[in-house]
Amino acid sequence: MEMSGVNSNIVIVDDEPIITSTLKTLLKVEGEFTPAIFNSPAEALEYIKKSEIDVV
Repeated sequence: MEMSGVNSNIVIVDDEPIITSTLKTLLKVEGEFTPAIFNSPAEALEYIKKSEIDVV
């Protein structure tokens, strides 16, 4: 996905907090991503319904 200079809104859902925390850190280092992190599928769905998301 070539989106140079554009921040991509990403939702990450996993029941393991260490996984979501690690992915959030890696994506922030990359700099072109705005990750929203959830450990609860229900919370993630609510967020997705209200937000403009590029990747889940």
